[in-house]
Amino acid sequence: MDEPVRDLVVRGCDVLVEPGDLREQVDLVLAGERVAAVGVGAAGVGGSAAGAGARELDGRGLLAIPGLVNAHTHSPENCLRGVGEGLGLEPWLMTMFGAGGDLDAEAHEVTVLAGAAEMLRNGTTSVIDHLWMTPPSPRALDAALRAYAASGMRATVAPLMEDRDVTDQLAAQLGLDVSAGLVTALPEALGTTELLAVLRHAFETWHGAEDGRLRILAGPGGVQWASDELLLGSAELAARHGGGVHIHLLETTVQAAACRAAFGRSGLQRLADLGLVGPGLSLPHSVWIEAADVETIAAGGATVVHNPAANTRLGSGRAPIAALLRAGAHVALGTDGSASSDNQSVWDAMKLAALIHNDADADVWVGSAEVLRMATTGGVRVMARGGGGAAGATADGLGTLRPGAPADFALLDRRVSGLAGAFALEPSLVLSEDGRAVRHVFVAGRQLVADGRCLTIDEADVNGRLRELAQRRARDADPLPAAVARAVGQMRALRQALAERGP
Repeated sequence: MDEPVRDLVVRGCDVLVEPGDLREQVDLVLAGERVAAVGVGAAGVGGSAAGAGARELDGRGLLAIPGLVNAHTHSPENCLRGVGEGLGLEPWLMTMFGAGGDLDAEAHEVTVLAGAAEMLRNGTTSVIDHLWMTPPSPRALDAALRAYAASGMRATVAPLMEDRDVTDQLAAQLGLDVSAGLVTALPEALGTTELLAVLRHAFETWHGAEDGRLRILAGPGGVQWASDELLLGSAELAARHGGGVHIHLLETTVQAAACRAAFGRSGLQRLADLGLVGPGLSLPHSVWIEAADVETIAAGGATVVHNPAANTRLGSGRAPIAALLRAGAHVALGTDGSASSDNQSVWDAMKLAALIHNDADADVWVGSAEVLRMATTGGVRVMARGGGGAAGATADGLGTLRPGAPADFALLDRRVSGLAGAFALEPSLVLSEDGRAVRHVFVAGRQLVADGRCLTIDEADVNGRLRELAQRRARDADPLPAAVARAVGQMRALRQALAERGP
C-alpha cells in the first residue's frame, strides 16, 4: 500500500456522478487521489487532465458509480452468521454474545479483513464499524484498525461502550426479573472511567491515520445502555478531536418502553436534553422514534442510519424513513452486523430500503435516487469528516464523482444481466443489481479490486481462518451455557409481557 497512486484515465465509460447526473461514453480522469475531470475528451482538458504517463483503462461497457458507504455494521459478527434465528433482538443479543464468547486480537483482525474483502468486492469503499469488543481494550481496537489500514478501504470505527442498562426498571413495572439479561451482567462489562480511557486511546492513536482514511467516532451502545457520564464524556472526547457520536436508538419496543420507564421521555429527547443532537450525531435504527423526535432529528441536522435487513430479520419494526425524508432529515444506510443481516451487502440494504416503505395509500415512497443518496453521501455524513459539524461533512465531494472529489468509486459491467436490461438505470441499480456486476474498485485513487479480485487481502487465507473461528464458536455454544440460556429466557419473557401489556 506504500506505492504512489498513479494518475488514471478510464476511457469511454458511463459515469453516474451522483443521482440524477448520468454521463454516457465519457472519460473519467483521476489526478492522484482525486477526480480531475468527467466528460467527452476529458483526458485532454488542460490543467485538469491526468499527467503524462497516466495509466489507461478501457471503460467501454463499464459504469462508474461513487463508492458505496456501509454506515453501520459490527465486524465481529462476521464469524456469527445465522446465530439466533427466530429470536427478537433482546434474546438474540444474549444468544449472540453467549455464542461469540471472548474475541482476541487475532479474531478481530480476521473478522475485519473478511468483512472488508466482502464489502470491497461489492463496491463498498467506506464503512462505519460500531465495534464491540469482549472486553473493550486498546489491544482489540488496535488489531481491528490495523486490519482496516491493511485493507485499503476507508473505515470509521466507533468503539461500542455500555455502562448501565435501564431495562430492569421496565421489568420491575411488569413484575419480572431480567438481572441475567442486562448488558451490565455480561462478563466483559467495564466501568465508565475504563471505557472512556479506551475511547481516548482510539482518538489519540487512530483518528485521521492513513492520510485521513481511518477515523474514530464515539460509540455509546444505546440510550438505554449508557449513563449521562458516558454519554457526555464520549461526546466531549469526540468534540475535542473533531469526531462525532454514533449510538443505537430505539431499535425495539422494549427499548422505547425502557426509556419511558427510566427517563420519563423518549430516548431521543434524553439525547436532546443532554445537548447531543446535532450534525455530528448518527442514530442507527431509530425504529420506534416518536413524531416529535422526527422533527428534532431534522431540525438538529443529525443522521438516521437505516438498517432494513436487521430490523426485518429480528422483527424489530420498520423505521419511519419516509416521514424523516419528508421532514428534511438526513438518512444513511447500513447492513448492520452479519449476525443479524447475515451479509455485508449494501446492495441488499438498498433494495429492502426501496421496497419495505411502499404503501399504496402514502403520498411519498422512498425512491431509488433517494436510496442511492442514502448509500453514498448519506453515509459520508456519518463519518463526521467536517469535525462533527455540518460544514465540511460532504464539502469535498466524497460520495460523488464530481471533479475534485476523492476518487472512491466502483466500475460495474453494464453487460451483466441486472444492468444489461436496464430500462431506467437508477431503479435497476437499486432493485436489480446485487454486486455481481462490480469489476474494479478504487479508494483514494488506489485500485483495491481488479476483475473482481481483492488486491489487498488474501481471501483464501482469511476465509480459512474465519471458518475455523466460526466452527470453534459454534462448538462452544452447543448447548448454550446455563447462564446464557437463563438470560435468553428472561428477555423472551420480557418481550412477551410487554406485547401483552402494549407499549
